[in-house]
Amino acid sequence: MIEILFAVALSQQQIQDQCIYQAGVARIVQEARHDGDDWETFKTKTQKIYKDDEGYHNLLGIAYLVYHEASIEFSPDQVFDLMFDACKAGHKKTPTAKQEFNL
Repeated sequence: MIEILFAVALSQQQIQDQCIYQAGVARIVQEARHDGDDWETFKTKTQKIYKDDEGYHNLLGIAYLVYHEASIEFSPDQVFDLMFDACKAGHKKTPTAKQEFNL
């Protein structure tokens, strides 16, 4: 029984870590937007830095949401909070948790 409880707690910690990571990336992307980078400029800059792998495509997925869904008026911290909340809601097991990234 203790092993099951530990496995559930570990899973919750992994979800927490994943959501913090996604929200942190979203914050950095919003900072790039505030620095004047449009979507194409952002993609060009990141292509020079990252290799074309799953991690890079995950980064682009998060960045796409920020560029195309979040208002430029939102602060990086607001974008962090919205992405974190959307990520956590997406991991809940209740039917009402099927929320989109509504920015």
